Amino acid sequence: MKAKLLGAFFGLGLLALITLGMKSDYLDLSGIETHLDVDYYTGPEADAEKHKLDLYLPENKAEAPLLLWIHGGAWVTGGRKQEAGLAKHLVAKGIGVAVMSYRLSDGRWMNPNFTGTAKHPDHIQDCVRAFAWLKKQAKAYGYDSSNLFVGGYSAGGHLSALMCMDEQYLKEEGLSFADVKGAVPMAGAYDMVAYYNSHVEGNGKEMADSHVKGVFGELEEVKKASPTEYIEASVIPMLVVSETDTYDYTKVLEDRVGEKPHIEFYHVRDKNHAALYLDMARKADSEHTQKIADYLLRVNEEAVK
Repeated sequence: MKAKLLGAFFGLGLLALITLGMKSDYLDLSGIETHLDVDYYTGPEADAEKHKLDLYLPENKAEAPLLLWIHGGAWVTGGRKQEAGLAKHLVAKGIGVAVMSYRLSDGRWMNPNFTGTAKHPDHIQDCVRAFAWLKKQAKAYGYDSSNLFVGGYSAGGHLSALMCMDEQYLKEEGLSFADVKGAVPMAGAYDMVAYYNSHVEGNGKEMADSHVKGVFGELEEVKKASPTEYIEASVIPMLVVSETDTYDYTKVLEDRVGEKPHIEFYHVRDKNHAALYLDMARKADSEHTQKIADYLLRVNEEAVK
């Protein structure tokens, strides 16, 4: 895997800071039904900040797709608040969005202030907890529990793909693949051993160990956290999106998927990791946000027929 790709997940750490510092023009949520800082998990060892989500609902919420969105940040930074712009633009296209936070890993290899303590499978367990909460709370908020999707960007792309390809995490919450209508993983890595090896080659073993093994553990656990390990069992409709920095990561998955019709690919050829995210977060008329919305609406409608 090409060393030029190694900056992709690092870049989202900076991206998180950029988006959090943006002016409020793209954060005007007037006219959108919002439910902010809602607890999705209150059980043992609940995190008062990370186990929360922000729910944004369109006027047609009763029949609209509802997308659980998982933020990026190399599993060590980021949070739900940076995703308000993207959520706003999706809601305008008739898509409900639940943006979650999740526990983060130690990221001091990136920034001395990133001192999270989470280890795999903490992140994916939090994602499924949020999904299970959405499933249970449909009546209270007025959306349809059978119209639930999941997606995410960068680290969130990896986590959303893993949730939809390795059913064990859903089963831990009493759920199954049948509860997920579709998925949109974006700009992620899917063969995590290859991802680790690319960092060894490009940045050295010490950095690769701090980054990848610091999140997932030893290589056997890194392998188990790879969506590519579960392609044969996968059944959930999925649109996997890449950009120029993560194309090779996505191509690994695409090559292994082969002719499976339920997994589609969309490659953005003219934007890198940060540029694609910013395009979607800041531009109401982004063609890429429209592509995602069109896919969600199409799968939602096809499942009804």
